[in-house]
Amino acid sequence: MKMKKNGYSTFTILPTTACNARCVYCYEEGIEFVTMTEDTVNQVIAFIKKVRNPNEKVNFSWFGGEPLIGEKMIDKICAAMREADIPYRSRITTNGSLITENNVKKMRDDWHLHAVQITLDGVEEEYNRRKNYYFNYDSAYWHVLSRIKLVNENEITLNIRVNVDAGNIDGVPQMVEDLKNFVPNPELLSMDIAPLFDLQASESGLEIWDKSFRLAEWLREQQIHIAAHYSSRKARYNFCMADSPYRAIVIAPDGKLYNCENIMSFDSVGDIWEGITNEDYIKGLFAVEPAREQCKGCFSLPECTTFSRCGHPRVDCKYAARKRAERAVTALIRHCIAQQKQEEEPETEETEVNSDNC
Repeated sequence: MKMKKNGYSTFTILPTTACNARCVYCYEEGIEFVTMTEDTVNQVIAFIKKVRNPNEKVNFSWFGGEPLIGEKMIDKICAAMREADIPYRSRITTNGSLITENNVKKMRDDWHLHAVQITLDGVEEEYNRRKNYYFNYDSAYWHVLSRIKLVNENEITLNIRVNVDAGNIDGVPQMVEDLKNFVPNPELLSMDIAPLFDLQASESGLEIWDKSFRLAEWLREQQIHIAAHYSSRKARYNFCMADSPYRAIVIAPDGKLYNCENIMSFDSVGDIWEGITNEDYIKGLFAVEPAREQCKGCFSLPECTTFSRCGHPRVDCKYAARKRAERAVTALIRHCIAQQKQEEEPETEETEVNSDNC
């Protein structure tokens, strides 16, 4: 946890907390809509120039709300980086609805966008219901699929996040079939099947995790890349942006600074005018603390921090953590058995492994 204070290399910037969708599961529900003023954008630029690590490329992560509502703010920040000859690249988390033929080229060429995450929560009827856009599309589902095509045609890496629960997970295969027709460059596509937050954090979500794992295997068979946390090649433990307080910072539309993009979950650590003013809070992130009651006995400790200061903690993540670990270990055993059989029978083709023997 020892961190060098050479300056920030990653800036998560929320040009606005406004959004053109009303997702039924949105964790930002109730947050006031705030959009950066021109004066705030100018100060953001000055702040980045002052506190960036001069030895590293600047990484921007555009977040919201719906960040494309703040397109002009992003334009201005990126233009300032080019004028100052500061190397940078960016990624964006968006619902995709506001992508156009004009701005997708700008994203690629001016924003130096290397990755886009777009949420697609099921097939047409379910997607339209869950997103509940303010604006009237004939079908938001097919509209967003056409926007996905624009991103893919411009050779920008694309991750489709699917937030699933019992109501939409069974429709994901049909959604994938629809998606294939809009993706001319499938090698640039990946997918993340993500149980909704409440299901990630309780025993009641285990059935959804099982279905998610089966979907991940099916996606592999379809030769679609899947999110890293579905990989069985290495263990992955729980970390958050607060673990890198001197490398990454979040800038909210009002200019306040945070350690986490879930901005309502953490105290502000300062602002773009005064810089870091709550150094004690950041130092507290390194303090050793006792495990919370529900964390005691979890096999992930101590690699997984207990995050007791997090204002948005998982209710009981050990169920999902154990499920992922069991799956990874089972896959590893299968792999070892297959390797052993190959060594014993070098002339034969790869043998199908009976999972009952694992």
